[in-house]
Formats: sequence, structure tokens, C-alpha cells
Amino acid sequence: MSTLFAGISETGETRFIGDVPSGLACGCFCLSCSSRLEAKKGTVRIWHFAHVAGQERPECLAGALNLLRRLALQILSTSSPFPIPAHLEHVTDTRPHIYGRRSISKAIESRLMLASGAAITWADSFGPKALPPRTHPIGTAPLANGAQLEIFVDVRAENLGTSLGDEAAGNPNAFKLLCWCPAPKPGEVTSTKIATEYLQHALRWIWIYFPDKDGQRSAALAEVNALADEANRRLEAEESMRKQQRQGMLNSTSNTDAFEQLRRFALSPPLVTPKSVQGWSWAPDAKPHASFFLFPLKDGGAWVVYQTKAGSVRVLPWPNRWDGWDEFFPPSVALLEPNRRSLIAKDVTTVTDFIGNLRKGTFNDSDPSKLPGFPPDL
Repeated sequence: MSTLFAGISETGETRFIGDVPSGLACGCFCLSCSSRLEAKKGTVRIWHFAHVAGQERPECLAGALNLLRRLALQILSTSSPFPIPAHLEHVTDTRPHIYGRRSISKAIESRLMLASGAAITWADSFGPKALPPRTHPIGTAPLANGAQLEIFVDVRAENLGTSLGDEAAGNPNAFKLLCWCPAPKPGEVTSTKIATEYLQHALRWIWIYFPDKDGQRSAALAEVNALADEANRRLEAEESMRKQQRQGMLNSTSNTDAFEQLRRFALSPPLVTPKSVQGWSWAPDAKPHASFFLFPLKDGGAWVVYQTKAGSVRVLPWPNRWDGWDEFFPPSVALLEPNRRSLIAKDVTTVTDFIGNLRKGTFNDSDPSKLPGFPPDL
């Protein structure tokens, strides 16, 4: 059975378990099924609301989470100016990786501004009317680039990897920004004050759709593809010359020295060693040709982020496991692996958005041996 931590009054106002008297005197009702609630505030079990007739349904907890969404909307709507986070994306070339060529990528950072004199239109969250479904925007505003900004708020028990994503409705051409918060643990939120503090700490921004309105992504893709084409042409030319040298040796094998030269040439390593063959003992699950991103911190330490073969994003302290590394990120950004050797995140953007001004720079390369601090002691 779920732990119901919030209900509504007869006038539709949000009431948390710690803000009301015990028993039926709380005067609260379930947002989902409208049943009367009783405040259970004993000394043994966690404080919670219970349905008087015992007719609680699974969706009743969703109603309590929706009330937390309502409070989150109140916090956001009173933020001035509204903090539109930057969008960080890494564009990687799409050309064939011949002869083990490594991927070429470029980081691009985009910032949006509201249209001059524009304000965000928020959903009505202060009366008895419930919020729109979690898949619909609760805030909209025109942007300076002529497009529309849509803001979503989601409070879910699941981690951010299963939150909203492609389910978002609204204008298919709008920039879609998600304000995500993990559902609180039983007993973690008991009053309006505590709930407000919880949201202010746990809320995280995630861009779920960022169209290439200004062509920055297309320009970056054209740039890395041009560099990849140039690299492919150079590798093809080198391989062609290598074949000609081999053929020349075959045509001149008239003595023992020539045969020995041919033998040594045949045993020489290839021009480029594919990363999938080379591998790294501290990152054995790294996706071939993917980039490694290094984020040095201003107060010491650093983080390395890379994509795994399974499609997840792994986060490692760099160049060693410094004190407090396993408590740096909240669970909404990165989760500690069971072996307590690394963390798993949804994507690179979520990690960089959280680090924000804490970092003093960014490095990325498909060859981690070129990163400062290599080799790591992990």
C-alpha cells in the first residue's frame, strides 16, 4: 500500500500530513477519487493519510504526486527572472569509420531568451482545478527566435531515465523543457515548508526536445563530417601507398635481405588501431568510437563521462576516486553502481547541467590517453 502524504481541503487547497490535525478533523479529501481522508499521525508508523472507507486505489498516490507538481508550479511561477538553462549537445560525425578511424565530435552550447516583453503563461494551479496531465505543458512562452517554449513538470517514482521523454504532447515544433523531480521517500515530505525545500533541492532541468532552429547543429555536423571526410581521404591515401610499398617488395624479393624486409613489413602493426581492439581496462564497456568527456572542477577533482555499448552513460571520478565522489550527484542526475566503482546517468547533458559553474573547463576526445590526468588510477 502506498504512503499518501498529501490531500486537498474542501476548497481544493493542498494539505500535507504535517500541516493538519489528526483524524477526521483534518478535513481532507483524495485528489484522485474524492474520498474522505483520515490523518494518521501516531508514534509508530510514518505519518500518512488513509481513506476512511479503505477504498484507496493505486492512482491515489499519483494524486498526491500531482499535488507536489502543483507546489512545484507555484515555485517556478514565482521565479523571476525564469532560469532557462543552457542546452549542451555533442555532435558526432556520420561518416564511415574506415581503417579504425575514431569519431570526430564537437560540443555546442545554445541559450534561449524570451521574446522582448514576453512572460510565461502558467496553468491554473492555485484553485481546486487539477493540473494538466504530466504529458502536457504547464507553462508556455514566446521566444526571441520566434519559436515557442513549452515547460513540463513531472514528479515520478521512477528514475529520470523513464520520465516523460517522447510522451510529451503540445506543439511539435516547440522547444520542450522538463522540470523533473523524483518522488519523495515515505515520510520524507510532511509539510508545505519541507515539501518546498525538497523541491528546491531536487528539481532538475532536462531538455526533452531542442529543434535546430538556428542551424547550429547542422553547421556543426557539416564541420565534423568535413573533418571526417578529410581524415578518410588521408587514411585511404596512406593505405594505398602502403599497398604499393608491399607490392614493390614482392617484386624485388631476389635475395634473403628482401625476404626478411617483407616479413618485417607484413608483421608491422596497422596504421590505426581500432579502439574496440585497443580497449581500456578502466572502461571496458566503452562504446567503440565514442568520445570521452572530461570536466575538471574548480575546487579539485574531475569527472569523465562516456557512453557504453549498452547505450547508457557512465560517470567516473578522475583521475582517481577522490573523497566524496560517491555523494557528489543526487540520484536524479546519476545513480551509484552496486559495485560502488562508478555512476550511471541518463545522458551527458544532464550531468553537465548539474555541474554547471562548478567546472572550470571541458575536454573531449575519442582517445582518452589525450585527456589531462591520463592514465587514471581506478
